Amino acid sequence: MSNDVGVSQTLSASKSKPGGTVNVTATVTNHGSQDAPQVYVELATLKGKILVFGANDPYTAFSSTQGKCTENTERASATTALECSLGTLAPGQSVQIKAAIRVNESAVQQTALLPPPGENEYQDSVKSNDIASDPIFLNVPPQVTGSKKVKLKGLPKSCVAGDFTLTATSKAAGTKKMKIKADLGFSTTNGRHLLFSKQANGSKIKMRIPASKAETQIDEGNFPSYSVLIKAKLGGGHVLQTTVHFKRC
Repeated sequence: MSNDVGVSQTLSASKSKPGGTVNVTATVTNHGSQDAPQVYVELATLKGKILVFGANDPYTAFSSTQGKCTENTERASATTALECSLGTLAPGQSVQIKAAIRVNESAVQQTALLPPPGENEYQDSVKSNDIASDPIFLNVPPQVTGSKKVKLKGLPKSCVAGDFTLTATSKAAGTKKMKIKADLGFSTTNGRHLLFSKQANGSKIKMRIPASKAETQIDEGNFPSYSVLIKAKLGGGHVLQTTVHFKRC
């Protein structure tokens, strides 16, 4: 006789405009050869680079084919999480939980088994399928600040998933040199920033931005996934500066 309850989930999309909806379908299955009594599952959103619970009260609707789901329970990881009590699952039986997620920030949707009340850990012979996680990215265009005399070409129109070529041209008279510096965020390997730069004489510069090297980190609120700084150096020590903030997806 074996006890193995597993979870999986699918998302209707991996990115969304602010305020948009992504639907999650979580499936809980008894893969074991005996009844699984008192099955509990939690649906929660995680955010920030350290993935803490509680991304903006995301669940606008939810249902389950067996049992019921409740918000803001005593055992939930956060007030925004759903705790679903599914009752007993027979061998081979599956239960589906559907929820609509309002996307106000990038987050990770997680479905995880919970132990029965009064127990610290779910007693399961297979731990590898006890949690399922998938990212949801906020799909917004880059934000440009700084000098309007620095013109940019090649900016992505939404969140950035791969490399792109950026061309910067200074319209200011007397521009001597151009420089581009890309900060792709922290590396989890060494904790240092992933920095790439290029400079050129004259008023124009082109650089391939290696966005694919940026690690997939969920944003902390409105902070950017990474940024690109463009400087135009003029005579007399004057500098024009433009910064572009990007969201990763």
